[in-house]
Amino acid sequence: MIQSSMIGGDSQLRSDVRNDNSPLQIFVKAKKRINDIFMDIEKYVEETVEFMTSFQNDQNIVTVEEAIKVKAYIDKIRAIKDVLKRDHMKVAFFGSNNKYRFVFYFYFFLTSNGKSTVINAMLHDKILPSGIGHTTNCFLQVEGSDNGESYLITEGSTEKQPVQSVGQLGHALCKEKLCESHLVRIFWPKEKCLLLRDDVVFVDSPGVDVTPNLDEWIDKHCLDADVFVLVANAESTIMVTEKNFFHKVSTKLSKPNIFILNNRWDASASEPEYFDQVRAQHQERAIDFLSRELKVYNPKDAEERVFFISAKETLQARMQEQRGQPAHNGALAEGFQNRYFEFQDFEKKFEECISKSAVKTKFEQHSQRGKHIAMKIRQALDEILERTQKMRSEQLNIKKELHDKLNFTEQQLMLLTQEMKDKIHHMVEDVEQKVSKALNEEIRRLAVLIDEFSVPFHPEPLVLNVYKRELHTHVENGLGSNLRARLSTALALNMENSQREMTERMSSLLPENKRQMSLNILPRREPFEIFYRLNCDNLCADFHEDLEFRFSWGFTAIINRFAGKQSQRLTITNYPQEIAEYAHPSDLLLLKIWPTERTTQALRSGDGLAGAFTVSWQKNTTLSQSLPSTSTPTPRPNIHDSKIMLCICTPNFPTRSDDWSLATRIAVASVTSQGTMGGLIVAGFMLKTVGWRLIAIIGTIYGALYLYERLTWTNKAKEREFKRQYVTHATKKLRLIVDLTSANCSHQVQQELSSTFARLCHLVDETTSEMDTELKIIGNNLAVLEKAAAKAKHLRNEANFLINELDTFDAAYLKPLN
Repeated sequence: MIQSSMIGGDSQLRSDVRNDNSPLQIFVKAKKRINDIFMDIEKYVEETVEFMTSFQNDQNIVTVEEAIKVKAYIDKIRAIKDVLKRDHMKVAFFGSNNKYRFVFYFYFFLTSNGKSTVINAMLHDKILPSGIGHTTNCFLQVEGSDNGESYLITEGSTEKQPVQSVGQLGHALCKEKLCESHLVRIFWPKEKCLLLRDDVVFVDSPGVDVTPNLDEWIDKHCLDADVFVLVANAESTIMVTEKNFFHKVSTKLSKPNIFILNNRWDASASEPEYFDQVRAQHQERAIDFLSRELKVYNPKDAEERVFFISAKETLQARMQEQRGQPAHNGALAEGFQNRYFEFQDFEKKFEECISKSAVKTKFEQHSQRGKHIAMKIRQALDEILERTQKMRSEQLNIKKELHDKLNFTEQQLMLLTQEMKDKIHHMVEDVEQKVSKALNEEIRRLAVLIDEFSVPFHPEPLVLNVYKRELHTHVENGLGSNLRARLSTALALNMENSQREMTERMSSLLPENKRQMSLNILPRREPFEIFYRLNCDNLCADFHEDLEFRFSWGFTAIINRFAGKQSQRLTITNYPQEIAEYAHPSDLLLLKIWPTERTTQALRSGDGLAGAFTVSWQKNTTLSQSLPSTSTPTPRPNIHDSKIMLCICTPNFPTRSDDWSLATRIAVASVTSQGTMGGLIVAGFMLKTVGWRLIAIIGTIYGALYLYERLTWTNKAKEREFKRQYVTHATKKLRLIVDLTSANCSHQVQQELSSTFARLCHLVDETTSEMDTELKIIGNNLAVLEKAAAKAKHLRNEANFLINELDTFDAAYLKPLN
């Protein structure tokens, strides 16, 4: 009764303590912690992949290889995360298609050695089929049920079946049985077994001696095992078949965790005299197998892995405890207490081993893989960050150089623009002066040019009109040709030099790829040529020739000479005068000489009247209204055709008779006379004064002169007179357009130079616009690079944080196990 009380009390105490201090709780906590870490790692990797994908096509910040490499880590992290999230650590795979399997602990032994009974004893209930002979036909996996129900699921099916059917499915003696390699998952309420509550999964297997497919079993169910429990028959010894199995396992697993249970040790009670020798023999062979043959432990550690138990006796004792009866009621032989305590010692060491092994084997590898992934990503981020910072530095240098170049180009463009404007202005003025000077010289030589015109002359009006048109063309072509000969070569050379200087100066502001374009602006197929546009046809359209014969010593000619001398005298004395242009002879009736201020002074002082009058022609009908001056001169009036009155208006001042000579008075009187009466009066006056002989001589000479001039008035003389009149008329007209023509020529030069400079400026403006665009692009690139650098730095720091988290996990859960 005392032993029963002690055993029952010890069992209850272990049940209470295991709730909080079970070694398997270390695995549970470690599992929760590493699951949390890998959830963070998954989010981190997804964020990193998103970052790399977004910057993959931006300036080669992230290469395609880096993005693909980091993206591949997502599947690895998710695979690890899926395995870590599983509620149970599995002995075997869930189905034939499961890729990842975690084995918590595994039983392999020979048939009828009591392997199923050992599991039932640890579960405190008879769940798996057991008994005499070969009872377990397939793999049976027992794991905790979350909903508190008990049921089973066969391999390849999701249908829940009652646990009682395991006797038919897994029992080798039943007709309805499965293949020995199939797996049946049995879900048992966690409340009934604390091991199941701590995510322990039990797997029962057929004996290793019932199938030739041992290698297939190992590959399918054993490679991911954490703990192997070899249940040997204490009535015999470890068989060669069992050793061969573990030798094969050790070739595929570096260092498997193995426990050896010598079951049915209750049989030793019948031979107490050999008890110690048999125990020592079994223990020696087991230690030798573990340390010397498998080389998984040293002899001292191997001794801690060998136990002598009675699984059936322990199962019966625990079932008695569940019924409220003493545990020793289930004893089969003497020495029950020692065997029961040794089974409990096995369970304790098993829990410690499986907890350490599970934490180490399940989490250490994943922790290292998590660190490796984080380090690889951190390394990639370091490269991206370094590359980004290098690219940012390069972009900043390019931006500075481009900004300085832009400022320099704009400043130089302003200076060159002002300089070229001044140069163009000076050149335009120089061209204007040269053209004006050359045109004036050509106008002075106009008579020579017209004399060179050799087209036959005829006074017939129709022929004369053709003659005038051809003369217009000759003068225009001749003046243009002479001006081009005098100016074109020098102007073209000057223009070419100026344009070349512009191009060279402006090309220095252009990049290399546009300098050739600037050189293409300058070449011309022909040298620059100025168009003078004299247009003599329109300019001299109002020319009216006067080819009527006039005696050079006639009264009109003499008076005209006298008037010309008086005009010259007025000009020499530099007196101000206002002389209106002559109107048409049919409209001119009266010549009035109006006194000026100087007239009054001259009359008062007694001086001559030269330069003291303002002369104007007026119409006979309206004497009080003067004709305005026009730019087109008309022929002088014919004294014989119109009556002319010379009137001196001197208000309130008497006229002095000595101011006029006798000849002047006679001429004026002759002019004012009409027809023959005037001539007779003059002739009579002269006859009385000088005598008839002198008059006869003078008359003879006068008549001879008249006859000579009349006889010499031929077409040639008419041509000379025509050309003389044309020279006079064209000279006046051409002098009027000298300034206009020179301005027009200078404007052509200005247009040519300005257009050349404008095209060059356009190239420079395009260059500056491209620089502005490049600066904007560089600014955008810098913003992208700064964003990428900041994100890469953040992700790199986050990788360091995750690595530190895994290091902390290793320090908390893995290093104490070493």
